[in-house]
Amino acid sequence: MLVIAVPVYVFESTGSTLATSMALAIEAAPALLVGPWAGVFVDRWDRRVVMAAASVASAAGIAFLLIGGLAFVYLGLLAESVAAVFLRPAGRALLPAIVGTGKELAQANALSAFTFGVIRVTGPVAGVLTYVQGGLKLVVALDMASYLIAAAVVMRIRSGAKAREPVPHHVLAELVEGVRHVRKSPLTRSLVVTNWVFWTGNAGLTALLVPFLVHRLGVDGSKLGYLITGLGVGCVVGALVSRPLLGLAPRNVLVAAGTATGVCFLVMFNAATLQVAVIAAFASGVPGTVLAATIQHAVQVNVADELLGRVGAAFGVSDAAAALLGALFAAVMAPALGLAVTLNVFSAAVLLTGVSALAVPAPSIVVHADSAG
Repeated sequence: MLVIAVPVYVFESTGSTLATSMALAIEAAPALLVGPWAGVFVDRWDRRVVMAAASVASAAGIAFLLIGGLAFVYLGLLAESVAAVFLRPAGRALLPAIVGTGKELAQANALSAFTFGVIRVTGPVAGVLTYVQGGLKLVVALDMASYLIAAAVVMRIRSGAKAREPVPHHVLAELVEGVRHVRKSPLTRSLVVTNWVFWTGNAGLTALLVPFLVHRLGVDGSKLGYLITGLGVGCVVGALVSRPLLGLAPRNVLVAAGTATGVCFLVMFNAATLQVAVIAAFASGVPGTVLAATIQHAVQVNVADELLGRVGAAFGVSDAAAALLGALFAAVMAPALGLAVTLNVFSAAVLLTGVSALAVPAPSIVVHADSAG
């Protein structure tokens, strides 16, 4: 809800697209600057405590938004984003420790993808309605409450939440160890590349959604909600079908899912009507969700537990870099090449995800020594 409400609030308050873009940049920057170091500490500390502390810190951070004023909005977003850099890899790393690396992990990842799909459908609508009814302060209050509830729930976890052994190594040495693993492991390296190609193409297309609606389809930019909803419903369906696919060879699934997503985007951004574009957006959400769930599952199963935090943080850095570079490339390419050509270039980039996934080797399953199940 806050992701929708903050840009609306900033733009209404300032009338500046630059100020609105700055809010998005501030949210992405910590993953690039803090992410690698956060992964080291996620591997050192009790991941349950990390998640709870990061949730409380997020609630405290966004409380700055209640003060009002652009500076406090930026400060609150920065604090929340720094906390999220710890929260996400800790959550991904804790999950296998709770359910093991067998069939229950596939079920848990499928449920996680389903939850994310439902949020993509309901979150934007809830954010807009809440903002209209109570303004930014009501959205912030609900968001703070959600973080505090999440912290309380996480602290109730018992399985897989044991304290981690003290690590004598220097923080920098551990960071280098994580980077070395990502670079030298054929599986992890190829998954990072595939993930980066996919999300860079997505970021460029996302940045051009409103111009696409206005200049290509000739409809009002407010119709963006239809595309987002179509994509969200596709994500829900993708989550439902991902469960049996997570048991297959990741390379085969990623090649098929990346290719299918790219084809759907080519259809979507060459559509002549909004209706066709919405259907294509729905269709793209299905394989796109399968691809994201497959990458996460492959990492959790095949990376040793003591490295999961650092590897998860590496994917966070990759996602942030993809978001920034994709948006930057879109801003530069659209005026130079034209909107239609740029949309097709980014759609083809997503299509190339299927090609890049050919480099993913057949993984050898690594069962965590301290896993449950």
